[in-house]
Amino acid sequence: MSLVAGCLLPRALLAASGRELRVASLDYGLANTLLSLGHTPVGVAAAESWSEWVVEPPLPQQVVDLGTDREINMERLAALEPDLILTTPYVQGLRGRLEELAPVLSFSIYDRDKQPYRKAREATLALGQRLEREEQAQQLIEQTESAFEDLTGDFKEARTGSLLLLRFMDARHVRVYGQGSLFDDVLQRIGIPNAWQGAPMPGASRRSGSSNWRTRRARRPGS
Repeated sequence: MSLVAGCLLPRALLAASGRELRVASLDYGLANTLLSLGHTPVGVAAAESWSEWVVEPPLPQQVVDLGTDREINMERLAALEPDLILTTPYVQGLRGRLEELAPVLSFSIYDRDKQPYRKAREATLALGQRLEREEQAQQLIEQTESAFEDLTGDFKEARTGSLLLLRFMDARHVRVYGQGSLFDDVLQRIGIPNAWQGAPMPGASRRSGSSNWRTRRARRPGS
């Protein structure tokens, strides 16, 4: 995880002003974490598509759409006067321009370690500390771990088989989540084998054509 705080505003100044940090997020996952901590971002990249890709929790109507993650509307972002901008290495090319507007905090949960859930936990704790919401961050992690324990017991009792996780991209392609993805990491934690045993694409998911699915069944581990 990369945390580059730059010249972050001292917390004392914000506390004295009686307001929270104005945070803009260029990543759905980080924006979702903000909401889970009870902190609404002022702007989110591709906010218009939130209801299609994220769904829950709903994005508050006052959150400003900042354009796509590859074509951020810099004028709109500047107008929001953010105190902090959250990003990932996916938009590293924009970092210099973003730092002209506000301090930048960058998180990455995907790396060679292939432990995205652990990285997500670390990012949650770091955000909680930065936003002075350490208690909420710890509670969120504890609630998540408790849910995993409950699901593990439920699935053991049900003797569930393997599970294939995919998302339809269009009429001919699906995105399949394999080893190294956050979904796969969670499946391992609750004791469900991932039915997809093929090689993942960058980002731990693979885009596959429908013709492949007509001739190939997802293999169970060990089959």
